[in-house]
Amino acid sequence: GKILGLFALKDPWRAFESFKEHRGEFTDPEWGRFALEGCVFAAAGFSADKMLEVFAEMPSEESKVFMVAGYGGDFDFRKVLDYLVSTDKPPTSVPENLISEWAESSPVEASEWLAAHPEYLDHEIIGYRGRVLLESIAACPVAEDRERALEAASALPASFLDQAWSELGDQQDGKLAPDLLAAADHLGRREEFLASALLATNTSEKLDVSWLAIPAAERMSILQAAEDKWMHQVDTP
Repeated sequence: GKILGLFALKDPWRAFESFKEHRGEFTDPEWGRFALEGCVFAAAGFSADKMLEVFAEMPSEESKVFMVAGYGGDFDFRKVLDYLVSTDKPPTSVPENLISEWAESSPVEASEWLAAHPEYLDHEIIGYRGRVLLESIAACPVAEDRERALEAASALPASFLDQAWSELGDQQDGKLAPDLLAAADHLGRREEFLASALLATNTSEKLDVSWLAIPAAERMSILQAAEDKWMHQVDTP
């Protein structure tokens, strides 16, 4: 299996054909997994159809490998995601960044698809992927598309949005990006975003000038929210 896996790094499709030809000779159901995971990476740069072909050959035990793939420019994310939420036998080695990568190129389509299939949130790392999704929506240059994507995102589970906006606030280095703040407003997560962003400044001597856009009374309210959030973090084991 290891030799085949190394072969897959050089020639994934010959390794894939070799796997199908010889897997019946081995009793270990996990034989060839390393090679198949290499083929998944290769398929991401090739086509959705090829990825589905590899998925169909996956062993039944869940993989513990964290997979983040790079995709070709015309990769059909919808086709793969539709398969994942409809199949009775989901593949056990799946890239973790399907939604987030799709959102970077097509935020409207990705957010509308996810709103229609919230069950898929169990398949990807919720916090980080949610942060990337919301960043992509907020950065959408066409106002009408951005509004559509935000409207779709508003239907996502509250726990997903709360965690994603908390992650976003943590990543701001104390600076407030206007497009993110506007998106947080739209989704009713302004306080969550600002409180997390304020907590991230706890080692700074003064606030970034971007905070001047927040009214003084609101800054006091956010300070209280940040303190409450910090106390909750301290009290939570």
